[in-house]
Amino acid sequence: MYQELIEQINNLSKNYFNTPEINGLYNQDIEFTFKVNDLKPEINACIKPIFSDSDVLKRYDIEIYIGLIDALKEYSIKCSTNHNLFHGVGKNNSKKQEKISNFLLCMWVHFIMFHEWGHAICGHAKYKNYKNKNERQNAIWLENDEADIFQENINLQKAMELEADSKAAPFLFHPFALIWENYSNDLYNKTNDDYAWTDFVIAILLLFEFFQDRKRGISNTHPSPIIRIHACLMHIAGELKDKPHIQEYLPKLNFSHLPENEDPIYTYFSEKLVFYFIAIKKMQEDEFIKEQLFANIFCGKVGEVVKQAGLSNFRLTKTAF
Repeated sequence: MYQELIEQINNLSKNYFNTPEINGLYNQDIEFTFKVNDLKPEINACIKPIFSDSDVLKRYDIEIYIGLIDALKEYSIKCSTNHNLFHGVGKNNSKKQEKISNFLLCMWVHFIMFHEWGHAICGHAKYKNYKNKNERQNAIWLENDEADIFQENINLQKAMELEADSKAAPFLFHPFALIWENYSNDLYNKTNDDYAWTDFVIAILLLFEFFQDRKRGISNTHPSPIIRIHACLMHIAGELKDKPHIQEYLPKLNFSHLPENEDPIYTYFSEKLVFYFIAIKKMQEDEFIKEQLFANIFCGKVGEVVKQAGLSNFRLTKTAF
């Protein structure tokens, strides 16, 4: 199954990341490849720059270590047996639990790969090389780096993670569009659009909680799950609003139960957070509101933190997309 996932991601990368339309947005000739490193037992992922014989950066290899995939597989099985998630359909039903586990692993591996790609195009890997004063720019961007050079500027590190998340989250529409209808039918015995979107949000949240719980230094350099999902949902809602044509491939969004709102898409997805944190995680409502306000303030500062660091000089794109 692992190689099937990576093959699917590689096809997506060729059909999107390396198309003429997207290449026209890159400010240099660059390619991206995705692979599983089956020799690395660590729970990690990385970006490796590849140079030509004349020392010109020609591509980035984005790797996910087999140790991370194995850990995610184990975690997906654990999540699939939690009958408070996914509307209880997995309780005492091994076939549906397997469907949930496969769905989660698929979404997680895609997100991690897209997240690493986000680090590359946002210039984070180039910036790290610059800070290391590495002329050849061949330092590896290691996702969970306990000896990271940005420890003196944790806000910058967290801003980078939110930037990478913001690129990864909308790209999940691609694998989700391919699998959601069959997944929904298998799980709920009919196509259920609202359940599908709830599962989409919960899948991302569970991944953030996985990394938070690893306690490998990541809790210091990465924002909390509630901040990360807040940033993701802002960009997911923005993508759906700005590109309504992609909605025909995704579960339908139903706003009929919502009061009139300037941003019904974000409100719709925010309801999913309420369901997860209050109904499932049993967080107190006042605590949830406090966390949401903090997340909003923190995300609002990302642009200024990035600007102060001069990251715009290291972007791999001519413009944001």
